[in-house]
Amino acid sequence: MDVISLTKFLVPFLPILMNVGNKVFDGAIAKVGEDVWDKAKDKAKAVWAKLQPKVEAKPMAKVAAEELAKSPNDEVALDTLQKLLKELLDGDKPLATEITGLMEEDSEVISKVVNTLNQTVTGNENVVNTVTGNVGGDITNVGNIAGSTGIAVGRQASATVNITNQLQNSSNPEAQKLGKLLEQLQIEIQKEDSELTQKDRDKALKHLQNIGKFGDDRENSDLRDNAETALDALPTILSQGAGFNKTRIDTLLTSIKENLGL
Repeated sequence: MDVISLTKFLVPFLPILMNVGNKVFDGAIAKVGEDVWDKAKDKAKAVWAKLQPKVEAKPMAKVAAEELAKSPNDEVALDTLQKLLKELLDGDKPLATEITGLMEEDSEVISKVVNTLNQTVTGNENVVNTVTGNVGGDITNVGNIAGSTGIAVGRQASATVNITNQLQNSSNPEAQKLGKLLEQLQIEIQKEDSELTQKDRDKALKHLQNIGKFGDDRENSDLRDNAETALDALPTILSQGAGFNKTRIDTLLTSIKENLGL
């Protein structure tokens, strides 16, 4: 099976797995049937027991899972969690094999959940549509999320995650430190209670990506200019988010500038 199917299977159960509750899924239970739901829930708990320690060790993955538990229709969080699960499983083949085995044990039940339920169940309206997904085979590919604005936002969030991960995997300690700082700032930007508009959130993430690119190639004068522009623009953009902890934001931005010597 692929990571998209894995994530879409887990999403309906995240409120239970993350101790948020399960009232939102009353309509989903009726759609797939109580027996199927109960079997799938037990399987989701078994899979999550393997994944949870790894997810919680990656702040961005944990935040994405928490956001999906609260808002299953959050395509930014879905895309981010898919990308990070792929990275996690690509780097831990024994775990990937375990997860694949667990999923294949009840492939028919899992397929019914994935193929019957739209994983963007919204609020208490219990909107259920049809999605497609295949279960079986190796965990390998992550694709784009459907939906016009969802694709654009998801791709930007994922592009920012990619550069922060690249920095953290660098052999350069300063690049590693920068990657962690950018990851922390991205977590703040993507928090639902930041009160940023989606447009401003996307702009901020693009600026983080530009900063990260310079952090990975510090001799490039063009990238340096882009990073300086980004650092000048970010305080203004982030000031629009009334839900931010200003002291934390200022501390992160100052640490990023010091890291880059800007």
